[in-house]
Amino acid sequence: MNKRKRCKKNRKQKIKIIIVLVCVMIFICGIISILKFDQIRIFVLSKFIKLERIEIVIENETIEVGENVAFKIKYYPENANFYTYTVESSNDEVIKVKNDNMLMENEKGYATLSVECDGKESKRGINVIVRAKEISLQDTEKKIKIGEKYQVIANIIPSEASEAELYYLSDNEEVAKVNQFGEVEGIKDGEAIINVFNKNKEVQNEIKIIVLKEPVEKIELNEKKSKKNMVS
Repeated sequence: MNKRKRCKKNRKQKIKIIIVLVCVMIFICGIISILKFDQIRIFVLSKFIKLERIEIVIENETIEVGENVAFKIKYYPENANFYTYTVESSNDEVIKVKNDNMLMENEKGYATLSVECDGKESKRGINVIVRAKEISLQDTEKKIKIGEKYQVIANIIPSEASEAELYYLSDNEEVAKVNQFGEVEGIKDGEAIINVFNKNKEVQNEIKIIVLKEPVEKIELNEKKSKKNMVS
C-alpha cells in the first residue's frame, strides 16, 4: 500500500514538473515571437520610405500643335515607396494624355497637366501654339517721294499663328520712317529697308523703300522714255 501511494505521489510530481516545463516553454516561445515580430516590424518600417512630394518635368512649357512630347515624374525622395499615379489634362481638346509619359497636342490653347500619387499632387501649365511659317509682303520694293506715305501690306502664314502680331522697323530713319501699323513716310531721298517680323523674330521679311526727290510719276515716265529711246 505504501509503495502504491509513493508511486502515485511521484507521478503527480512528475506531471506538475511537466506542466511547469510546458508553461515555461510556452512563455519562452511567446517572448521569442514578440521579439521576432518587433524585429520584423522594425525591418519593414526601415524599408518603407514615405513619398514627400512629386514634380512633373517637361522640357518646354510652350509646345507646337501636333507635337508629341514626353514628360517625366520626379519623386522626392527618389527611393520613396508608392503604388501608382494618375495623370490628367484639364482640357483634352488642347492636350491629351496618350499614355503615362506622353502628351499629344491637338489644338491651340492652354491646359494644365495634373499628376496625383499617394496623396501628393503636382501641376504644370502648358501653352500649345501654332508657329508662324513666314511673312508674305504685297511688295518687295516701293518707290515713294519725300513726304509721301505708303502702307506696308503684310500677312503672317498661317493666319492662325499664335504670334500673329507684326512689328516694323526701318534701318534708316533719316530716309524713311515707319510706325507701329506699318505706315512708311519718305523723309529724304535715299534708300531704306523696312523689316517686318513677329514676336521673338520667329519669322521676318523686308521691303526696300526708295525715296525720291521728284514725284514718282515723273521719274517712272522718264524711265519709260529712256527705255523707248534705247529700243529706237
